[in-house]
Amino acid sequence: MFSSASYHANSQQIWYVEHDAQKSIYHLRSQGRLPGQFDDLFAGLKKQQDDDGGTESDVDYIHDVPVALASSIVSFRHDQDIAGASPESFEVLTRQPSAKPWWRVW
Repeated sequence: MFSSASYHANSQQIWYVEHDAQKSIYHLRSQGRLPGQFDDLFAGLKKQQDDDGGTESDVDYIHDVPVALASSIVSFRHDQDIAGASPESFEVLTRQPSAKPWWRVW
């Protein structure tokens, strides 16, 4: 599994965090000035990984480090429902039939 999060300001990357389980279950690469909550998030998820068997675990807790870091800043997760949003939070678009064949441009 792969996950990453980054923050950019004024066209500059301020920080970046990535996890690639193909390299190692504990793989975590970071650069820049990380937010203050990073250390606590990483320590907590690393402890969960260790307690669940480390590299022998069926769960990749370190995957959640970038995800949880981003979530702590933007207040939502990509894999969870948004509180207060309607069940269908996206509009499904449908193609309207054309008045003429697609190949006729005039």
